[in-house]
Formats: sequence, structure tokens, C-alpha cells
Amino acid sequence: MTGTDPNNMGIVMIPLLCFLNYGIVDRLNLYINEKRYQDNKKDNEKIDIDKIVEENIVVELDSKREIIFWSFFTLNMLSISFLGYLLNISYPILPYLIIPINFVLVFLLTFIFVKGTNLDLKHIIFALLGFLSILIIGFILGFSLPLMESENIKIMGIVLVPLLCLGHFIILKELNSRLNKDNFKFDAIKLPIIEYEERRYIFSVKSLIILGFGAPFLVLFIYYFFAWNWNFWLHEIVVKQTTFFLNLIFDVGVTNTFYSASENPWIFQIPGQGDIHLETFCTGIQAICIFVGIFILTPHSKDKRSKKDVIWRKIKGIILSSLIFYIVNILRMVIQLYLYYLGFPWNDIHYSISVASSFIAAVIVLLMHKWVPEFILSFIYVFSLIKQKSSRNNKSD
Repeated sequence: MTGTDPNNMGIVMIPLLCFLNYGIVDRLNLYINEKRYQDNKKDNEKIDIDKIVEENIVVELDSKREIIFWSFFTLNMLSISFLGYLLNISYPILPYLIIPINFVLVFLLTFIFVKGTNLDLKHIIFALLGFLSILIIGFILGFSLPLMESENIKIMGIVLVPLLCLGHFIILKELNSRLNKDNFKFDAIKLPIIEYEERRYIFSVKSLIILGFGAPFLVLFIYYFFAWNWNFWLHEIVVKQTTFFLNLIFDVGVTNTFYSASENPWIFQIPGQGDIHLETFCTGIQAICIFVGIFILTPHSKDKRSKKDVIWRKIKGIILSSLIFYIVNILRMVIQLYLYYLGFPWNDIHYSISVASSFIAAVIVLLMHKWVPEFILSFIYVFSLIKQKSSRNNKSD
């Protein structure tokens, strides 16, 4: 890669991969605990307090077990990333011998983790495919670093590895803290309850305030984080992928170059037309940041059944919405540059197509309501709180 140090990409991506590893391990553990609970309930429909305490102890032990397995999966992923890096810089024999072992370890660790449980086969396959996907991405990341020409490429790894590790820990702690606990006694809580799709939703006022005031700041932080010049590896990926698909589909001979002295160093060179500089806004990161900020800070319901899988639903929403926005943005860039190549004025096609592509945001909002209904319900909940407070004031009068 050219321009910013390609290692920056690894710094960002490695922590995210670790985060995904942890998410899969935690999700698998959730399936196992639910299965155990169902089996116990079949044997004894009435579960007394001692039984609940006993199950809470099991969950505590399972948390340690998850962290141990997560550590092994993460070390395995880091090792194959390093082997991919070695494979590209010197083509040694060692990576060819060890890399198959990395894949075998994924199967072995997954088998040991689910051994002795009655977990459904589809859940085991889901976890296994997830671990294998992360392993492959880790290898590709390490293998691609020597090929990247950006400056400060190590920053990518420095950012991604800690983020993924931290995310793993947060998901594990969040889900396990909510397993096998008593449901809240809503009759004793003087807060409104919203029922939606056979689930109950009740939010704390604090979580609603955090969403309202914290989300804008989080969105701005994420955007400006990727706008820093040491994260221009993202610009490089967008430029090179756009150039590749533009030439593949239309065969127009577009090239790209890196000019370090420019504020926006990555440039599209269009035959017969002027050069086009890529800005951070052109990467589509601003739309991704908005939805990531919303997904992260959307409040969790206090109902056990409603909140037990909310972290997984948020992760799924973040990944899928980011992929949709990214792919649509690449297609938008390809269409714009091709029309510019044909001779259309850049300002006309740039703003018109950008506005037209914004309808994707509406689609994501609908999907977000399916994945994380807590976001829309939180607004309804605010009105319920206001209405409840108003009725109390009327009664007091």
C-alpha cells in the first residue's frame, strides 16, 4: 500500500478480529447455558432459590472458561497473522508447516468447548464458521501488510487489536451478567413498560440521557478518528477498490496515485479529464459512524429475556449496516467516476448521486428496528415517561 503506513490497518483490524472472537465464544456459551437451563427445567419445573444460586455459580465459572478459550482463539489468530506476514516478506517454509495447525486448532478448541453439551448442531456450525472466518481475515491482514504502501501502517494494528480485545471482554461480561438471573419485578418499579413482539422493554432514565447526549459525541469522535492522516489507509483501500471495479466493469483505464504533499493525498487519474482527490467524506465513513454510534449507545431493556442477546444483535447490526454502506459507497464512486469520464460536470453528478444514494440510510433504519428495536422504542419510552409524569402531576393537583 502507498501513503500512510500500512501497519495502521493492522492496528485497527486486529483488535476488531479479537472482538469478534470473543463475541462468538460468548454467544456459544449463551447457547450452552440456555440448553442447560432448559434441561434442568424439564427435570424440575420448580427451580428454588438454591438452584438459582447454584446456576449463578456455574455462570461465574463459565465466564472464566470463556476467557480462557477466547485467549486461545485470539493467540491462534495473532499467530496466523504473523505467519501471513512472514510468508509475504521471505516465503519461508515454516508458515506452510504451521498454518494448517492453526486451522486444526480452531476445530479442536471448538470441539473441546462444546464437549459434553447438548448444543444444537447449527449453533456449533455457526461458531465454527465464525472462528474460521476470523482466522482467514487475520491471515489476509498479516499477508497484506507488506503489500501496502501507506505511511504509519502499524497504527492500524495498534488501534484494531486493543479494540477487539476490549470488545470481547465487554460482550462476555455483559451477557454473562444477565444469564440465569431473576426477572425484574416490574410491579415494584414505578416505570412504564413497553411490550413489543412478546418482549417487555423498560429503560433507565440514565441510559436514555446517554443515548441522547452521548451518541452525537461518539459519532464525531469515530469520524475524526478516521479523518486523521495516519488513518489514510482507509482512503487507499477505497481508492484502489473503486479503481479496480471501475476498470473491471467499464475498462476506462483509470489509475490512482499518492501525493503526500496534498491534504487529500489519494488521487483518481481519469483519462481525458482532470484528477479527482478523495476526501474522508467520500469513503462513506460518516454514514457508518452515525449508525455505529447509535447501535453502541442504544439502551438495554431491564427485562432479562429482552436484553440477554442485545449485545449480539448490536454486533450483527453494526457489521451488516457497515458492509451495506461500504458496498453502496463503492458503487456510488464507480458510477460517479464513469459519468465524469464520459464528460458530465463533476459537481452535477457528485451531489445528485450522493443525495440519491442516501435512501440507503432509510433502509438501514428499517433493518435497525428489526435488529435492535430498542432504539425506536427508547423514543416511545421517553414519551411514556413524560405522559406518566404528567398524569402524576394531575393526580397530585
